[in-house]
Amino acid sequence: MIPDKYRVLSPKDVEQVHEATLKVLAEQGIRISDPEALKILTDNGAVPGDDGFIKFNENLVKKALHSVPDKVVLYDRNGKIAAETNGPKPYFSTGLFCRDILDHDTHQIRPFTFFDIQTLTKVCDHLPNIHLVGSLGFPTDLPIEQAALAAIKEVLVWTKKPVFFYGNDEKQARDIWDAIAEASSGWENLKKYPSALDLIGPTSPLTLDTQACRRLKFNAERNLPTVCFSAVIPGASGPATLAGSLVQASAESLAGIILHQLVNPGAPILSGSNVLPMDMRSGNLAYASAEYNLVCQAAADYFETLGIPTWIGAGHSDAHSVDIQAASEIGMNMNMAAFSSSTLIHNLGYLSSGKTASLEMLILGNELAGATLRLKQGITINEDTLAVNVIQQEGPSNGFLKAAHTLKYCRSENYIPDLFQRESCISWQQKGKIPMDQRISETLKNMLEG
Repeated sequence: MIPDKYRVLSPKDVEQVHEATLKVLAEQGIRISDPEALKILTDNGAVPGDDGFIKFNENLVKKALHSVPDKVVLYDRNGKIAAETNGPKPYFSTGLFCRDILDHDTHQIRPFTFFDIQTLTKVCDHLPNIHLVGSLGFPTDLPIEQAALAAIKEVLVWTKKPVFFYGNDEKQARDIWDAIAEASSGWENLKKYPSALDLIGPTSPLTLDTQACRRLKFNAERNLPTVCFSAVIPGASGPATLAGSLVQASAESLAGIILHQLVNPGAPILSGSNVLPMDMRSGNLAYASAEYNLVCQAAADYFETLGIPTWIGAGHSDAHSVDIQAASEIGMNMNMAAFSSSTLIHNLGYLSSGKTASLEMLILGNELAGATLRLKQGITINEDTLAVNVIQQEGPSNGFLKAAHTLKYCRSENYIPDLFQRESCISWQQKGKIPMDQRISETLKNMLEG
């Protein structure tokens, strides 16, 4: 039997991480500058320290954790459930923050533009195993203060799948939510059938800045789904050890969650960790490293134990092209993520450690997501699937191909890939020995032309 979840942290490990996190929150605290946030926290027992740091006692942490909802449900804009955090099925999403794109026509890396958003959203809308859609990149041909809003508006034109975004400040985030509400037939409908996630991150080390505080309050007041997660670089913005960076990231994220829940207990929120190991030889991020997978899964284990819904990064590569390295890395991290304590998996479509977007990577990620979903499905054991009667009836004459039982199960039991090679070697040679990268390019071309 395939285990439902693969865990990096044992129960004892989780306990130790939690004790260390509580110690950081109580003794060092988190730097918070927003006056309204400070008042909310101190009115509920947080203690101001030196240099703007606020210290959180264990009772305050427990109070917030008690009110966090045990699941977050996202809908498409037709009001149908599109993803939920408390079931066995994983849901896959694009990434968001790329500044460049691997051009699918020229195969050259160039700046990400506004027009790219239309193309990639059409592709995501077509791919059945991409369940949430972000803009994958920010258009560099627009002023930075306009880019995030323009991007999400364009995404909303081309898909009804749930979306997610990052706003640079409170005003931008409000404008984005207004655009999503308009596309959702109004604010009341959006609140009833939430179809978006807002990403809000503390600033490492140990800072929850004014804009993050205000966005957390805004979302909590309106019951809008929110992800509060920290991005720590071990050895740069956090301790060099994975465990130490996990503790710091957890403390930073919990501070945001506490503020969020104090504003509106029970408002939907998720967390996780985006601890980003660095290759010390070059100073570049090792986004697709084994260490990244381990610490992200450890964070999912930790937050799930606390009762906080989680999301996790996978489907990305440190490679700069859709090559053997890219396929190897996303094959590893997508399968690990699917069996983690999280059911929301984001970052599909990333090359260059999250700096370069790729439509080809979305195609490949969708294919791997299909196979991963089949792995998670496992094997169904019941009287009909055990097929004792079928064995007795058809076994003597080897009549399984014509059996009604075979017709019943031949499609549902097997994942049928679109890209992975399964025909005979002779047939493959006769058709021109087309390699995987070419099959991906042809699939993308046909999709865009259609």
